[in-house]
Amino acid sequence: MEIAASEQRIGDLDSDRQADIVIAARSERDDLGPSPETGKRPRKNRRPLPARNIAAALCVIAAARVFIFSAAFPFFNNVDEQDHADMVVKYAHGYLSRGLTQFGVESARYFSLYYTPEFFRGPEQFPGARFPQPAWMLPAEEQERLITKKIEWWQHHPNSESTEPPLYYAIAGVWLNLGRLSGLEGPWLLYWVRFLNSFIVAGIVWTGFVTARLVFPEQPIFHLGMPLLLALWPQSSLYSVQSDVLSPLSFGITFFWLLNLTSSESPTALASMATGLAACGCVCCHLELATTARPQGMDRLGCADIYGALRSVTRRHLVSMELPHVQ
Repeated sequence: MEIAASEQRIGDLDSDRQADIVIAARSERDDLGPSPETGKRPRKNRRPLPARNIAAALCVIAAARVFIFSAAFPFFNNVDEQDHADMVVKYAHGYLSRGLTQFGVESARYFSLYYTPEFFRGPEQFPGARFPQPAWMLPAEEQERLITKKIEWWQHHPNSESTEPPLYYAIAGVWLNLGRLSGLEGPWLLYWVRFLNSFIVAGIVWTGFVTARLVFPEQPIFHLGMPLLLALWPQSSLYSVQSDVLSPLSFGITFFWLLNLTSSESPTALASMATGLAACGCVCCHLELATTARPQGMDRLGCADIYGALRSVTRRHLVSMELPHVQ
């Protein structure tokens, strides 16, 4: 009776405080043992698992999925993975791209040793309708002969990704150097770069969670529906070395801060700076994020002129590279 009376006296408190007090009171009642009237122990009222904890678990699941598939697929796939891997290796040595360049020697050595033809050709195109033995399994003399020939071939071909923005390559280059410091080398170093995508996809899932809470504050189903979709969506680009993996994360962060900024009556300096830095991250991640479409909310923020200036500067930068004309 005393607990029931105390529950009636807290009606003037806010809903969250009410729930905490009621649960605590009922837990205390449950600890007293079975009811003298019925002889049965009351059922405990347990607090549901917070959405934040479930979202964190989905981040772990997404990271594990990407890790497993990144380890399962051989090198190098047919979505320009060789081009992107070459840029990561160059940035790991402090290289900063200023135009169209040829493939590097270290990258060409990786391509020669660890390349697999399954992504590009069928077994019927080889003698005996069987894929050839991988180069890294050949005798040392044959390996060196093949590597010398392949390196010369690669050094005479331009890397089409060398004109792309540097953000992903800089991050992946630092990650590659951490792998080197850990004692990794050869193919293990290449897989180490792929495993960076596990952390990126975890960030994508968490960004989806916090954005869904901001957009749908009164609809909890979206708070977990969005990260669940992102965690389980079978996006194969996350299983290889390529700069596209950073695009959804950089845009998601920009979108979150842009919504935060436009939905607030008095935006804070932190929200303004975070929005600007996130937008810069988009430009440094992929030029298409800045030049293909006008970002939502720019006109509302009065930034249309800034956006137009940024777009024209980006185009002038591309022209100044003097890229060769492609027939």
